[in-house]
Amino acid sequence: MAEFRWGDLEVEEEFAPQVERIRVLQDAESFFGEAENVVEVGLNSLPGQGSSCPNSVFDVEIPNPLTVDGVTFTDPGCLASILCGCEQGGNLLILNNGSTLDFPGSGGAALIALEGMGEVPFVIDAEDGEGATLRAFGQTISNGVRYIGFSSPSGIQQLRLIETPINDFALLEVWYEADQYPLAQN
Repeated sequence: MAEFRWGDLEVEEEFAPQVERIRVLQDAESFFGEAENVVEVGLNSLPGQGSSCPNSVFDVEIPNPLTVDGVTFTDPGCLASILCGCEQGGNLLILNNGSTLDFPGSGGAALIALEGMGEVPFVIDAEDGEGATLRAFGQTISNGVRYIGFSSPSGIQQLRLIETPINDFALLEVWYEADQYPLAQN
């Protein structure tokens, strides 16, 4: 199967028709350069040792699904939050293969920061507000943060963390573009 490349991210041919609708953002600068009404999801508000599993060794129970600043994180197994020993500091939200991030409203873009877990390949699907899906392949960075974002005129509704061989996605930060004209609340 042929693949399309953006920097070191690739998209499978079967998803090529969606390339015009959903764009891959290679870095944080691309996201912040085009996004308006940016919401930073407060992962640092999570406990330094939390888990959604009842028999966890972590101190604090967190829900699964978990909603933080409008984004709902759902894991097919257990969500975990841990203190990051990384240069940036803060907390990591650990998600397993098959987890989803659901974004509110119809804002145009979403960006995630994956903490370095070695040079590990990953697959992420992005779905927009009209149901189009784009599958991106990439690789994390050994010592550092890998930013990957997506934008669409109809908004990014969901990111699906499809696969990484180590089964863990370590999210350091998440941002999304909120609706420019939110509906009035009655």
